[in-house]
Amino acid sequence: MSIVSAELPRQTEPSRAPAIQSAPPSRWSRLSAPAIALLLGILPFWLFFGFHQRATVNGRVVQDSGLNILGLVFAVAGIVMVFRMLRDDGSYGHPPRWLPRTVLAVLAGLVCLFQAGQSLGLYRFDPSEHARDLRVRFLGHPEPAAVAYAGLDVARRDGLAGRAREADEGRLRDDVVTVAARLGAGIVQYNLFSTACADGYRRFGAAALPSFLTEDDRRYIVQAEESTAQRWRNMRCDPRIREAMSGPVIDSIHRDRAILALQARAYSERFGAQPPTTAPIVRAEEITTQGLPVRIGQTVAEAQAALGLSNAPQVDPEWREPALAAADRGITVFFGPDGKVMRIVLDPPFSGTVVDVALGDSLRSINRKVGGATSGDRGINETFVLNSYGSGRLVFRSSFETGTINRIVLR
Repeated sequence: MSIVSAELPRQTEPSRAPAIQSAPPSRWSRLSAPAIALLLGILPFWLFFGFHQRATVNGRVVQDSGLNILGLVFAVAGIVMVFRMLRDDGSYGHPPRWLPRTVLAVLAGLVCLFQAGQSLGLYRFDPSEHARDLRVRFLGHPEPAAVAYAGLDVARRDGLAGRAREADEGRLRDDVVTVAARLGAGIVQYNLFSTACADGYRRFGAAALPSFLTEDDRRYIVQAEESTAQRWRNMRCDPRIREAMSGPVIDSIHRDRAILALQARAYSERFGAQPPTTAPIVRAEEITTQGLPVRIGQTVAEAQAALGLSNAPQVDPEWREPALAAADRGITVFFGPDGKVMRIVLDPPFSGTVVDVALGDSLRSINRKVGGATSGDRGINETFVLNSYGSGRLVFRSSFETGTINRIVLR
């Protein structure tokens, strides 16, 4: 007897498609909320809507307060966001805490708290000022850019180049020293203004002096700077001073730098970069002239003969005194009530010298040969400077802009 076993057929389960699992959210995307809170605390440093009061005395800020309503709103919103993040993270139904998110949230909260106090006017913090302080500490003060000056004009540059080619060693070095002294004085003056009447951020750096200057030349430059500092130590911040310092003085410093570079380069090419071996300076003890045919005390007839003129004296329109003028030689003689020469005025194109100083020479040449002339003590709206010697018997007039002699007066 056979036993037959029957096995029920197995039922196969229908195949199921694999479930599509969604990717977990990026952990870095969780930093967006604290980043927004941090941004809410930072933006009010530059965004302002509210009330502001600022008072200045003598150009300096003595009061700076106000209420930044927009900043306060942003700061409070950021604080609320941070509070909710720190409260909810890690609780039921929320993602677990993550250190980078927590740290950024705490930082954002601190910034928003600080911003709330600043927006209320309890204190003031300006990031731009602190950035400027760091810039000054590591890179130095930035210099003011030229206002109207755009480089030496062709005529001025050609004139300087011509004199640099033709002047002797002493006169060319005197020109360099005069410009360097005027440049140093201008820098001292502007920096005093920047400190007293502005925030002191923009200042000029000291001028680099050429290596060929003598110790006496360098003392002359230092004296010019010191006399300027003494004169302007109590800088007034009135509109006239501000206008001059914020334009003409800045431009004159840039101009003098360009002139100094041109002259120093020309000197080095002709005479080298080392200081010359010069004899001790000997000052003129009496007034001597070369190339001047007339002298003080001559009669009208004697002056006419010396100048080769036959016309009678005429009233000079500038001096309003009777005078004989030889304009082609730059010589004008003036007569006193006694009919004798009481003054001689020498203008270009006079080519002679007085105490070995000629028209076109610089203040340093006067200083070396007569003494006393300085390129310091910058003035405001001045066009010329007078240097008087020999109890007023000799006067040199120099251009304030160039420091070169453009008139000599003998009395």
